[in-house]
Amino acid sequence: MADYYTSDVTQKPYSAIFNDASCPLPVRLLIVLRKAVGWHYAPSYARAAPGSWQPVEMATLPASARQGLESAVAEIEPHGFRFFNVTKSNTIGLQASYNCVLVADDRETVCTITALRSGLKTLSRSTFVASLRSDLADGTMVLTGCGPKLPSYFIRPHQKIELFPESTPISELALRHRERLRTIASQRVAMVPSEDIADYLLARAKRDWEDFMATGMFRKLSDQEIARLIDIQFDFE
Repeated sequence: MADYYTSDVTQKPYSAIFNDASCPLPVRLLIVLRKAVGWHYAPSYARAAPGSWQPVEMATLPASARQGLESAVAEIEPHGFRFFNVTKSNTIGLQASYNCVLVADDRETVCTITALRSGLKTLSRSTFVASLRSDLADGTMVLTGCGPKLPSYFIRPHQKIELFPESTPISELALRHRERLRTIASQRVAMVPSEDIADYLLARAKRDWEDFMATGMFRKLSDQEIARLIDIQFDFE
């Protein structure tokens, strides 16, 4: 069985817990107490480290996920992107996601459109988010996407991330990302290879996973926790 990990608020640094003004003080004190005694919250989902690149056919996806991804692909392709393939994230529990990958014709940028369904008890929500990413020769990652703002302790020094509201059209993200790249000398951008693209993307995903682990926000699940999440596994409808 693969190892699975989940983010847990009790993994946050004490300073980040105390300084989170959006969280009521009694709740912050409870989190501090749970952190101090190692009393973790029960996870609703978990994710395994990327092990291999396993594409799935778009036509086999659940209808709601497929239709949303196809619509987003149609919007971004006129901006110089070509469809590569779709993968399904290795998650268990109340989260399922499909990632559609496109590569820019100039091979400077990879666009990932994610169909994400997440749940909490009897409620669930589906969203479609996009990100455009370029990697520089010095290891810097430039990402333009949509989604909630990430806390500072979640971002590594080499990650230059700019996020917009979920409602931002993917075409606007593409234009903004190109604006950011224009401030960078072209010779500094690491080109996406024309061959063995899957190997390149898998190696990049593994480096990203190491960055996630380095935040200290993730913990490894026990066999009992894994079994419970497998029992409540769900997908798009």
